[in-house]
Amino acid sequence: MENSRTKQASLQADYCGYFISSTAQQNESGAWVPRVEVTLRGRPITLSPECPNLAQPTGEEAVRKALAWARHRIDGRELPVSDNRNRLLSKKQ
Repeated sequence: MENSRTKQASLQADYCGYFISSTAQQNESGAWVPRVEVTLRGRPITLSPECPNLAQPTGEEAVRKALAWARHRIDGRELPVSDNRNRLLSKKQ
């Protein structure tokens, strides 16, 4: 969560086999700008398109919005099937 001394906030979550890490830093105008990193089995995953400008008035809001954005992008991707690490199943099937 928010750390006023370093002007950073963070939030992590496991979601559908992915690990999402969201951090936010306060910019010079006072807005909190998030950054999202997603991994699957320890490997970085690129979510496309890139994270939009989700600047928010608080660090907690920024990391929550970034986490929601990442979950939404993951929902549109191919997801791992739990019984077979090598098989992927599209949610749209």
